[in-house]
Amino acid sequence: MGYCAKKNCGKVPGKVSGHSLSAGTDTLYGATRDVSCDAGWKFSGAATKIACNDYGSETYQYGRWSAVTGCIRDTCGNPSIPTGYDVTGTATTTGSSRSVACATGYEQTSAFTATITCQNDKTWTAVKGCQKVTCGAIPTVTGHVVASGGSLYQNTRAVTCTDGWEIGRAHV
Repeated sequence: MGYCAKKNCGKVPGKVSGHSLSAGTDTLYGATRDVSCDAGWKFSGAATKIACNDYGSETYQYGRWSAVTGCIRDTCGNPSIPTGYDVTGTATTTGSSRSVACATGYEQTSAFTATITCQNDKTWTAVKGCQKVTCGAIPTVTGHVVASGGSLYQNTRAVTCTDGWEIGRAHV
């Protein structure tokens, strides 16, 4: 006469992106492994364990492990971008990237980075490498006095006339 033995599920499932399984040697019916989420992943509300079962089917000669599910990529939200940068794209999950360009009136420096990435700690890498364009020296024009000040994009300076000159009159 035969005897009854627990079904064996065999080797636990291989690595599934974003998931880790607790160690263990029991592979018989009823055995479980804890599921944890890797860095940059979070539980979606699904199961936090896998189990060796037959799932109600009499047709399985051996048991089988339940599916490894439950972890989804975490998100960084939208990045906070300082003035001078244009960022394109809508991705917000860990590991995703967005393209970066310098905004109008700004130019790249040697430190410029063309992408930012959502990191596992739910922060974006820093944007860097854009600076305001330098407009250069203001040319000297007879009859005009230009106040001192900056020469970067969007800087303004007051202009007045020297003695004997006036604003807004055309020479006839």
